[in-house]
Amino acid sequence: MPTSFVAVVLLIPAVYYDLVERRIPNALIGLGLIVGLAAVFSEAGWQAIPEHLLAAFLAFSISLPFWFLGWMGAGDVKFVMVLGLPLGLGSVFVFLANTALCGLLLALACLALKGMLGGFFRRLGVSMNLSLGLNRLVYVEPDSGQPQATLPYALAIAGGVVLTLSGVSPVL
Repeated sequence: MPTSFVAVVLLIPAVYYDLVERRIPNALIGLGLIVGLAAVFSEAGWQAIPEHLLAAFLAFSISLPFWFLGWMGAGDVKFVMVLGLPLGLGSVFVFLANTALCGLLLALACLALKGMLGGFFRRLGVSMNLSLGLNRLVYVEPDSGQPQATLPYALAIAGGVVLTLSGVSPVL
């Protein structure tokens, strides 16, 4: 079972849960670690395991500050770690850069959906009508004292994986 296949298969439930529940379940994280390790072992043997574990550790370590800043959820950081495992050291930095790029595009799209970019584009003379039924992307936390929009960052992570594996990445 190729490791890239494992990475792509893990995206489907993660994106679903992040869109519907705004979380990535720990059970999926645990399953991803087990299946990822099994895929690395079956594809490259025991000697490849330390390198892939290092890739997972680097992905986690680089993403963790963004959790501290409140820019990513804990599930997103753990999911990036899980995906670093099958992607390996050769792809982990490109994956992280692609994910950041996709996250920027996702944030801009969500700002546009909330109408926050409308004034900017109107000043440029561009008309924007983005009521495409995509309002599900922007979720406002009901329990916080101040409205805080959250993004389903698994979408950006999925975009990062797809760009990395397809080789069409703008950061290659």
